[in-house]
Amino acid sequence: MKKLALLGLALAAGLVSSQVASAQTYNFTFTGANSGADANVVGYGTLAVAGGLVTSLTGAIDVPIGDPAPNIGPISLLPPNGYAGNDNVFIPSGSPAYFSYSGISFTSNSIDYNLTNLGFSAILDSTTDPVGYGLYPTPITFSVTYVPEGGSSYILALCALGLAGAIFYKGRQSGLFLNS
Repeated sequence: MKKLALLGLALAAGLVSSQVASAQTYNFTFTGANSGADANVVGYGTLAVAGGLVTSLTGAIDVPIGDPAPNIGPISLLPPNGYAGNDNVFIPSGSPAYFSYSGISFTSNSIDYNLTNLGFSAILDSTTDPVGYGLYPTPITFSVTYVPEGGSSYILALCALGLAGAIFYKGRQSGLFLNS
């Protein structure tokens, strides 16, 4: 019985710690600052971050016709070093939240983009900057909002703790743990 109680406690601890390691979800938007290669760019979507790395990215981008890289369409995350040497590092705890210098890269309609931190938030595109050296950055206003999780993992952890406590309590009442 004591081993079963300890197993329940270990399970509860594992559930709680896995919650900490799981991805956190954020809604984001960005808009161009009316200057640069993508002056009127608008983008929005959702990104998931685990351990400081963006693990998924969905949404859309609209670069109006007349800009060097006109485009409207869905976006999808590129793997690290996909464009502009991206590392897909995102730090949501900053004020404001920010990307690393290498940034987050995504693709839309065969054009690659990079959200980067050049001392200011900026976007690059593979039409005006094929390698992604940051030669033609467009300053952007970037905002992010945390999307809280439903809490199901915490409920499971509390249930496991309650079960372990009940087993331990019942074992103490029946004398199973007196000489253990």
